[in-house]
Amino acid sequence: EETGGVLRFELVPNFKTLGPRLGEDVKHVRAALVACDTAQLASTLEAGNPIALSIEGRSVELGSDDVELRVKAAEGFAVSREGGEVVALDLSLDEDLIRRGVVRDVIRQIQDLRKSTGLELQDRIAITLDGLETLREGDLSTIAGEVLGVSMLRGRASGEAHLLELDTESASVWITRV
Repeated sequence: EETGGVLRFELVPNFKTLGPRLGEDVKHVRAALVACDTAQLASTLEAGNPIALSIEGRSVELGSDDVELRVKAAEGFAVSREGGEVVALDLSLDEDLIRRGVVRDVIRQIQDLRKSTGLELQDRIAITLDGLETLREGDLSTIAGEVLGVSMLRGRASGEAHLLELDTESASVWITRV
């Protein structure tokens, strides 16, 4: 119900319609619009009603043709808006979201390794992971379950290590068919 924290409204004068009507006073319209509660003015315009501004001591009525309404997301949000409906997505990432993203990325890269090393879709694997100490035991179980891993150990293993390329840190993984 309250969009003030996620939306910013900007009202821009349409000088083509206002210039002939206001003459020299048109240069004061932008400042008058900025001085008002733009969310309230936007709501009034969207309801199909004109807005009243005080410009150089006189009251001036502006309609939707006189003002362009621009809607922008506040910093840290992505917003979709249609009519009175607003959907806002908070783009901030906490440590839990970052960790879950790393889990998804590790799963994707291990799946790619399965393909590139010639493993069949149904092959079960043993996994050893060196690095990514921020991952929890539950994360390791999730990874193993998604890639058909029968075991997932921490540490180093013999054989060819594969480097996992992650945004947060680097890690190595060993996979063997079981």
